[in-house]
Amino acid sequence: MTSDDLAGRADLVGRNNDSCPLPHERAACDIDGFYLWDLHSGHGDGACGVTDQRHLAQSHLAQALAEHPSRGTKGSIRRVWLDRLANQPCYIYGRVLMRAHRDQATGAIVFYGDK
Repeated sequence: MTSDDLAGRADLVGRNNDSCPLPHERAACDIDGFYLWDLHSGHGDGACGVTDQRHLAQSHLAQALAEHPSRGTKGSIRRVWLDRLANQPCYIYGRVLMRAHRDQATGAIVFYGDK
């Protein structure tokens, strides 16, 4: 499921934009959290994954961008926590830590945000 799939799904959308869950939510989620990376091309395809290490999320996103040569392809890395009290598996979404895209003119991979 991508962040675009979450539009209009209030039951799955994160309850805050901070880097960690609110204090009253911490008992309901995995405290350490994970890193979610996702990629979207201009052609409707993409890739995504979850890891517990930020450098691996960045590496996977870079590899996915390299494997999707379409100009305009973009992706992001954000913090997520497993919501243990949800009826169905879902995440509490934190802020986006890093974004990346393929430059429209050159096709180069560009990262920006917290490194």
